[in-house]
Parts: sequence; structure tokens; C-alpha cells
Amino acid sequence: MSEPYLALLHTGEVHVAGFAERFQEAAPDISLRHLVRADLLAAAEAAGGLTPEIAADTATALNAALAEGATCVLCTCSTLGPAVEATAREAGAPILRIDRALAEKAVAESNSVLVVAAVETTIGPTLALLEEVAATAGHDVTFRTLVLPEAWALFQVGDQAGYTTAIADAIREKLGDADMVVLAQASMAGAVAELDDLGVPVLASPPLAVAQAIQLFRERTASA
Repeated sequence: MSEPYLALLHTGEVHVAGFAERFQEAAPDISLRHLVRADLLAAAEAAGGLTPEIAADTATALNAALAEGATCVLCTCSTLGPAVEATAREAGAPILRIDRALAEKAVAESNSVLVVAAVETTIGPTLALLEEVAATAGHDVTFRTLVLPEAWALFQVGDQAGYTTAIADAIREKLGDADMVVLAQASMAGAVAELDDLGVPVLASPPLAVAQAIQLFRERTASA
């Protein structure tokens, strides 16, 4: 029998090292396989959002990972989130979206959230998820959105430091009365450290999603 492993579906090669490091720190015993499908996010950006065709391609990639032997799969792209959860529901499969744990924590611990994204295609799925979680919890939360295409342009040319600083600067300027900031994309996590003096919590999806994926992996392997 082959060794159990957790598969990660990324939409950029740049995410592989960061997630590998997070898993190594939190659960060095878990084997990982990284699948990179940059075409999925590129197609969503070109289309202005998630289309049925992109959702179907996402489902195919996720189901293929399971068919090839993955114990569970974590998709690290927020734009693909709705397709990820639809695939999980339809297949009854152990597939996670990157921002589910983030949304649950934000709704449970805040009343006014500033939701920040760098790429336009992310804000819709993330906001819809937050509103769904809030409605299910019966928690009246106010959401404001901030989209930073100028920051995304820096990320696309590999200027990670400039990208992170642009995000942090914009949040300081636009925080208003929000009592929590949600960073909608995994790539934005570096801004948390730059905002440690902001005075309100700043949540990023990677640490929460990694913890959720580890828990799911352990549950699945224990019951196998």
C-alpha cells in the first residue's frame, strides 16, 4: 500500500514553497504532492470570474488528484472556492477550499469586516462565502470590500515585497471602523506581519487552512 499523502492544488508555482514550509512546520510527518494549474486562475481573470467551464476543469483536477491516491485535497486559490466546494459536495469527497476556515473565524469573532483582495475575481467568491457563513450563524456582520489591482500588478512581476507593502498601506488608509481585516488571497499573508500594530486582527487563509487540512488528513488516515 502506498503512503498516504495530502495533495495541494495551486494556481501558481509561487505558492508551492510557502505551503510546503507551513506543513513542514506544523506536521512534518504528512507527505505532500503539489499540483500547479496556473491556467485555471488565468482563465478566470480573462473571463472576469469563475465560469461553468472553469468550474468543470477545476472539478476534473480535484477528482483526478483523489483518483491518483490523495487522501484529501486542499485548493489554495480563493477564486476557485465555489467550484471546490461544489465538487466536494457532489462527490462526497475530502476536498477543502482555502478560505472556509478563514470565513468561519471572521464571522465568529467580528461585527464589521474589511475584506481585501488584490485580484478582482477573488472578491465575489470570498464575500459570498462570508455572507453565507454569517447567515448560517445568524450573526449580523457588516462587510466592506477593498480591491487592489495595483498591488496585484506588483505580484505578477515578482515584486513580493512591494506587493505586501502596497496591501498594508492600503489597509491602513481604508480601515475605517472595521474591527477585523480579512485577506482574501493566500498570496496576501505576508501583510499580516506588516500590520501587527493596526489595532484590529488581520486574518490570512494559509495558517487556518493548513490546520484544517491537517485535521482532515488525520481523521481520514485514522479511519482508513
